[in-house]
This record gives sequence, C-alpha cells and structure tokens, in this order.
Amino acid sequence: MQAKSHTTGDIMHRCHGETQALSELLSSPSDEYSPLSGHDLVKAKVTELVIMGGAYPCGYEYNFYGNNASATAHVVSTWPGPMTFSGSELGATVYSGARLTVEGPDGDPVNAAYRWYTGYNMSRSSWDPLTVLYAIDGLGSMFEYANNGGQNYIYPNGRNEWLPDNPLYPQKYLKLRMSETQAGEILDVLYLDTARRAARRGSNKAAPFHSLRIPVSMASWPLVDQVPILSFRKMQLLQSSVIAATVGAALVAAVPVPELEARDSCTFTSAADAKSGKTSCSTITLSNIEVPAGETLDLTGLKEGTTVIFSGETTFGYKEWEGPLISVSGTNIKVQQASGAKIDGDGSRWWDGKGGNGGKTKPKFFSAHKLDSSSITGLKIYNTPVQGFSIQSDNLNITDVTIDNSAGTEEGHNTDAFDIGSSTYINIDGATVYNQDDCLAINSGSHITFTNGYCDGGHGLSIGSVGGRSDNTVEDVTISNSKVVNSQNGVRIKTVYDATGTVSNVKFEDITLSGITKYGLVVEQDYENGSPTGTPTNGIKVSDITFEKVTGTVESDATNIYILCGSGSCTDWTWSGVSITGGKASSKCKNVPTGASC
Repeated sequence: MQAKSHTTGDIMHRCHGETQALSELLSSPSDEYSPLSGHDLVKAKVTELVIMGGAYPCGYEYNFYGNNASATAHVVSTWPGPMTFSGSELGATVYSGARLTVEGPDGDPVNAAYRWYTGYNMSRSSWDPLTVLYAIDGLGSMFEYANNGGQNYIYPNGRNEWLPDNPLYPQKYLKLRMSETQAGEILDVLYLDTARRAARRGSNKAAPFHSLRIPVSMASWPLVDQVPILSFRKMQLLQSSVIAATVGAALVAAVPVPELEARDSCTFTSAADAKSGKTSCSTITLSNIEVPAGETLDLTGLKEGTTVIFSGETTFGYKEWEGPLISVSGTNIKVQQASGAKIDGDGSRWWDGKGGNGGKTKPKFFSAHKLDSSSITGLKIYNTPVQGFSIQSDNLNITDVTIDNSAGTEEGHNTDAFDIGSSTYINIDGATVYNQDDCLAINSGSHITFTNGYCDGGHGLSIGSVGGRSDNTVEDVTISNSKVVNSQNGVRIKTVYDATGTVSNVKFEDITLSGITKYGLVVEQDYENGSPTGTPTNGIKVSDITFEKVTGTVESDATNIYILCGSGSCTDWTWSGVSITGGKASSKCKNVPTGASC
C-alpha cells in the first residue's frame, strides 16, 4: 500500500491487495498522533481510495478473498469517501515488460525483475502498473469509468457484485478507453523512458521525456500524442509497482541478471514437457503446443498460485476417444491467453451430425474440475468436437472467453459451451459463443452468474436438465444482460420426468432474443431419456423464479412461450417486462404459476 500527496493536505491512497491495515485504520480511535479517529482522519484527508481487487461487474478474485474477506467488506462498505476499483479483468490481458528486457539498461532493477520473473523478451499481465497509472495520472487517455456510480457489495466469502445506481456509495470501477495492445505498449514506453532517464541521471545528460523511439505500431494511433506526460517522480512510482508485482523486496536494488537465482517461469513446447514440469513453475507458457492424438494437455494438480498462458496456436491430434483434450485443476490458478493466440480443436474431423449420440466417439474439450478459487480469462477456442467446458469447481471466474464453433453449423452437434454441475460461486462474464447446443447448461450448483453473454446458433440459456443425478439442486442463479440469437431456444428450465430435486432463486433478467426457431421462453418438467414426453411430473420444485425484461422475437413457426409444470411444483414466480413476439401462442401449457402468462 502506498499513499501520495494529491494536493496540499490531501491524499490519494492506493491499495494493492490485502485490506487488513485499512480496516484496522478505520476502526482505530484517536491517539497521541491525531485527535481524530481513523475513520474521521480518512474522511478529512483522503480524497480517493484506489483499490486493485475484485472483478467487475461481479466475480471472485484473490485480493478480496485471499487473506481476510471480512476486512475487505468492512473497508468497501464503510470507507467515508470516493473509491475507484481496478478489477482483475482490467490488466489480465494487457501485457507489458518484454520491450524493457530487450532495450532497457542492464543495471535497471525493473529490467532485472522482469528477466528474473518472466524471462527475457517476455511480458506479463499489468494489473499493478495500470492501477498505479490511474492513481498518479487519473483517467487520462487510457481509462474511463465503466459506470456512473454504485455499490461494490462484498459477500462473506470475498466474492464481489456490483450494484449499480446507489447514490449512497460514491464508488466506480475502471475500464480501458483503448485496446489492450495499445495500453501495453504505452506502459512499455513509460517503463523504458524512466529506465533510460534514471540511467543517465547524475551525468548531466538526463534524457528528455519521449526521447526514445515510439513503436511503429503506435505511430498511426489517434491517441499517440496522449501518452501520459509524467514527472520523473511519478514515473518512478510506476516502476516501483512493477518491482512489487514481480519480485518484491528481493530486487530493491539493481542486481545483475546473471547473478540471480533460476527463475520459476517455464515455457513448454510439448504436452509431455508441460505434464512433467508443471509443478515446478509458477508461470507456465504453452507455446504452440501440438497435443498428440488421444492425449490430454494435462495441467491438473498445479502448484497453488500458478499462472497458465496459452501462446501461439494450440492444436490436437485426431483420435476417436472421450477426452478431455485439456484438463486444468488447482487452487488460485490463472488461465490466460497471450495476444493473438488460438486454441483450435479442429472439430470438423469428428463432426458427423450425431454429436454424443452415436457415430464417431468425440472428445470433450476443457475439463475445469477442482479448479477452485481460480480464473480463466480471454481464451479464444475454436471448433470443439463436442462439449466445450465441463465445470465442476468452487469459486471460478470465467471472463471474456470466446467459443467459436460457427464452422459446425451443418455437422456439429452437442457442442455445449459451458456445462456446470456440482459447483458453487461460478461467474461467467462476457462470453461469446457460436455453437450447436446449450450456450449455458446448469445441471446442479449454487451461486452462479452468467452476465454480458452473446449466444448464437445453439439451444440458448438453460437450467437443466435437472434430475436423475447424485446432485439435483440448482439455486441462487442469475443470468442477465445477454443476447441469444439464431438459436433453437431463448431461455429455458427443463427437469427430468419422475425425478426429485429443486430449482430455486433463479433469475433471468435483461435477456434479448432474436431469430429463435423453437421456443422463446420454455419451462418443461417432462424430460425422459433426453426428450420431452408431454406429461409433466412434480418431483422437482421450481420456485422463486424471476423472468424480468426477457424480450425479443421468434420465427413465425416457433412458439413464444411454453410452460409445462407439474401439479403444484412451480410456485412463487416473478414475471415482469416479458415480451416475446413473432411466433405462436401455445395451447398446451399446464399448471402455469400465478403471475406468469403463456
């Protein structure tokens, strides 16, 4: 944590990570150093608190849950002034540092830190530098606020959720005004300029700001003249954040790179090497991996805190088998993708129009089982043979993932994007999906959110099918701010015939539909052997369900809304702003709960 003078008598405080000390400050009484309590001192002197922590609009991020979640909640809910949050999504795929290791002065401590921690000519995510840059330079040309204010609500386990438009809480979170590549290159310019000026300082030949070469890729930017003009002291603060983020106190002085201990950053170019060496690395870069036929890219049992980066193109050999093609497990794992990288399953080799119901045996793609308190960010996945993600984890954040099976429109089948079972606190935000089955299917689990999604070509956003498994409970689910287009269904809940279980506290909010070919909104309690029977049963209770602002159009031969509930099993529904048009009204609805319409 650092504080700096913002104006005379005022302080802007930047918090990187744990909030225990701030919580204790807020609770402290007056003492011999100040007649003010900690709370009143903060109120009088601190103009803004900038926190690097959380994920937005909701998520589960280590800086909030890793040490003392109650301290985080205390600070965020009681801080007596403006707060700005820099979330894990802000810097995850803004990569910086490689240019400094190649062009920077040999004696520069930040250059040494990068070489030791990430390796020569390798970048890393830029959470800390971006947070510091905002703290010392404000929004500038790089940032903008993602909202007009609201409350960052912290759950007891450290998970956060943004509650917009709460005037009692002057809180905001940041997003980039420019591309991630541009942001990374600007950081590299600032790192290099500071290092070169520091190297020449004292020789009466201090280099003027911006004396270094601007990259060709930046030359045509409309914002190139808006690279922050920072004082040398401010630039040193930015550099110090990089050291803190890489090796901390181990490199407080410039140490020649050859004298450093061997780093624990590993680059693998084969699946076999990755499997054998994975537990010795804190950062794993998978460079152009060609996974042999019938084998899994095995990243299970990773060391706690490991970062995995997919780089280049990851491909898989052909064999008829069940997979998975990729498997990752561990605690506090970060799975990311380097700029321009691609993970391609080349599913056309398996696609035969039958999916998992016959024909060729097709491998499932990505197993995220026991991937706890972790994150998957920015992956771009193409052409899965069948299912994309199988999720069975606790506290997993999936952000800005693309699954593109658009090439399988004719022969692809059962290419579910996200299948979730027996999981808690799963957050999927910003997913883009082109597929031929469920965009999202939640079979069991609790505290699950799916927000800001785009689903094209599949079966829509689904709860279920629920029933017939060892775990048949779905509760506390929010599916919101998403679009479903050119799909068989829009939103649906389906439960298994003659099974038992519960579906409760499920919200579908702000869902936009278009080009739906079968049902816009459907609830069915009649599934048997994967198909509807037309006869519902009531063994699975579907209660406390909200459909709010589910709107859009279906095709003329499709059905707008279809509700088929068992006797007395669908209760306590909230139905508001539902408007689905363009298709037919169903005459086969049964046991429609009070307030809903069919």
